[in-house]
Amino acid sequence: MDVVSEERAGERSEQLRRFMVEAFAMNTFCLVINVPNELFVAHMALGTMLRTRALAVVTNTITGRPYGVWRDTVVARVTSDHSTPVKRYVGDTIAFVSFQLPLYWINMTFGGHATLRQMASASIVVTLLAGLAGRPYGVYLDFVRRLASRFLP
Repeated sequence: MDVVSEERAGERSEQLRRFMVEAFAMNTFCLVINVPNELFVAHMALGTMLRTRALAVVTNTITGRPYGVWRDTVVARVTSDHSTPVKRYVGDTIAFVSFQLPLYWINMTFGGHATLRQMASASIVVTLLAGLAGRPYGVYLDFVRRLASRFLP
């Protein structure tokens, strides 16, 4: 194998690793946030919630890496290395809300039998949670990335 082929193989391997790491982070975080919301706030039936979560695994897996790129771009434009915690919070919140809410509606729409009222209720809560969860997710994503870089080849 020549040097160029080895470099391309290394780049593909790194892209796959990033995809898997960010899909894992997105899926685990959204599972913890959305299951209680859908069951206890939106009062979705268990079957509807399970179908929504199953679809969310697919969409979160597909969008985990694009969200990571989106988040890095938004945060880089809003913050710097010397930004205050408030500015970092704002950057992560803007990125999270602007990416997650449309994705959440897609999951609920195609997930099954949620009523428009349930979807609106869940979306309002998710928007409020996103305001609270954007920065924690950014911290969690950075943690998962660091952990993966330490333990994955």
